[in-house]
Amino acid sequence: MVEADDLYFRLHPHHYRALQTVKIASLLGRSVPNREDAVEKCEKRLIILLSDVIGDGLKLGDLWLGRTRNPGELAFTVWTLAFGTRSLMDTKAAIWRVSAEEGLRLARETTDVLLDAIGWEPFSDEWDYTATRERIAGELFEFELQEAKRSRLSGMSGKRRVRKS
Repeated sequence: MVEADDLYFRLHPHHYRALQTVKIASLLGRSVPNREDAVEKCEKRLIILLSDVIGDGLKLGDLWLGRTRNPGELAFTVWTLAFGTRSLMDTKAAIWRVSAEEGLRLARETTDVLLDAIGWEPFSDEWDYTATRERIAGELFEFELQEAKRSRLSGMSGKRRVRKS
């Protein structure tokens, strides 16, 4: 989930920010309370998929959430961590402390710490989750990763180049 979100952010930063603004406005007070938009449908699907992965971890014994927590709560927590990081990454306070790339790394490492704390196995010091994320992203998003790399190398990364005359 985070990898797909990260790629979309890197490929379309302005569109991503516009969607964030719409989402936040929507969360603060819906103009049409019973209407579900396409972005909301996709986000619900992602949270359901993440909840299913967490449920599988529980069934396999790789995770123990205790009696008071459920997979949906953990999925929501991981989603809010990623969403919050993206929302605050370009603020003056965040730029002063960490760069955008550092913010993404920090979100991933914080998620690892969270999952370690609740007992998700294997623990982050026993498994190379960075390599796992990169492998999965490479398998699922080969074209998008190449496009993001080309954008970064050309210095565009979502910004328009202006020709000097």
